[in-house]
Amino acid sequence: MKRNVTRRSLLLGASSLVLTQLVSSCLSRPQATQFSVEFLASSIPVTLLKQFQSTLQSTTALKAIPLKQLAESQLLASLPTEQSQTQPSLFSPWRYLPWGQAQSPNLTLPNITSLGDGWLQNAIQTKRIQPLMLASSSGWEQLPSVFQTLVRRNNQGIPDESGSIWAAPYRWGHLMMVYRVDKLKDKLGWVPTDWADLWDEVLRHRISLLDHERVVIGLVLKTLGQSSNTATLDRVNGLTDALETLHQQVKFYSSDTYLQPLLLDDTWVAVGWSTDILPLVRRDRRLAAIVPESGTLLTADLWVQPSVSTNPNVSTNPESMELDNQWIEFFWNPDVATQLSLLSTGASPIILAPDVQETLPSSLLNDTLLLPPATTLDASEFVMPLPEEAIAQYQHYWTIMRQR
Repeated sequence: MKRNVTRRSLLLGASSLVLTQLVSSCLSRPQATQFSVEFLASSIPVTLLKQFQSTLQSTTALKAIPLKQLAESQLLASLPTEQSQTQPSLFSPWRYLPWGQAQSPNLTLPNITSLGDGWLQNAIQTKRIQPLMLASSSGWEQLPSVFQTLVRRNNQGIPDESGSIWAAPYRWGHLMMVYRVDKLKDKLGWVPTDWADLWDEVLRHRISLLDHERVVIGLVLKTLGQSSNTATLDRVNGLTDALETLHQQVKFYSSDTYLQPLLLDDTWVAVGWSTDILPLVRRDRRLAAIVPESGTLLTADLWVQPSVSTNPNVSTNPESMELDNQWIEFFWNPDVATQLSLLSTGASPIILAPDVQETLPSSLLNDTLLLPPATTLDASEFVMPLPEEAIAQYQHYWTIMRQR
C-alpha cells in the first residue's frame, strides 16, 4: 500500500503516542480537584488538552479519559450485561440503544462525556443526561442554526424550538463516497460524482454500504429529491424500485468493516462517514473520495453532562457547573475550533460561522472533503428522530430491499 504522509497524519500519530503519558502525568495532579472528561481518542488533539489545562486554576486538574470507541463510555456502562451483549455494532452513530435502567454501584461518571448525535434521543428519554445551561453563551450564539436545532429537544428527545439545550456539538462529519482510483479512473476513465452514480452498471456487485436503514434509505431519498427524514415512505414515487436496484449493486453491508472490502479489491466504491474515510484517503493513493453536490447526511459528536438524578457522583456545585461550561466554551472558541479542524478528522461547527470563515487558513477553506461547499451543506441533513410508525416503515422497506 502506498502511503502519503502529511503533516496532519504526523501530528495525529504523535498525539496518539503521547496521549496515555499525558493523561497519567501532567493532566492528573494527585492533590487537585479533578475535572474528568471522556472523549474519542482520535477526536481531540493533545495540544488542545494542554491548552485547556493551562486555563484551569492550580487547584483543579483535567482528568482526560480517551476512548478507542464511544461504546467504552461510562455513560453506556450501566447497560445490563444481557442487554449489552445483544446490541448491534456501536461503531455507527445511528444505532439506537434500548438503554438499561440498572446502575452499577461502583460507577463513577465523568463531568462531561462525548456522545454521537444518533444516541441523543435515548439518552434524554432514559434520563442519562441533563440539560446544559448555554442559552446565553457567546459560543451558542455563533453555532449555526442546524446544530442548534439538532440539540434543542423536549423531554422525549424530539426536536423542539422551545426545548432545552441537551448537548453541545463540537465536531461534525458527513456521509461520503470513497472509490478505488486504480479500478475506476485509471482503467475505466470514470469516477462517481453524486449519489445517482451508485446505480451505474459499472458498479454492479462492487459497492460497500453501511448496514443501517436510516442511512441507506436516507441517501436514496436524497437521490429522489426528498428529505432524508421523510416520514411517509409509501408516498415516495419510485422508492421501492430504487432500493431494489441499489441492492443489486451492493456486495457488502457493514457499519464497522465496510472499508475492508474496498482495500481488498472486493468492492470499488464504499459509502461511509468522513471521519472513517479521510484518514485512509490521506495515506493511500489508490483511494479518492467525493461529497455529493446534491447534499448528504451529517453526523456530530456532542458534549453532554451525565444526569445528577441517576448518577449521584456528578457534582452540582457552582464551581463544577462553571467548569462544564468552561470546557464547552473552550471548544467553541474560534481559534480552538480552527485547530481542532486542522488537526483531527472532523470539523468544528464553529468554523461554519461567516465571521470565523473569514479568518480560516486556505488549507482548511480549500479542503472540500472535510469542509464541503456551502451549497452542498445547505442541501444536507442530520438524521432526526421519527415517530414509531415511520421507523416501522423504514424497517419494512429495509427488509424488502434485502430480500430481493
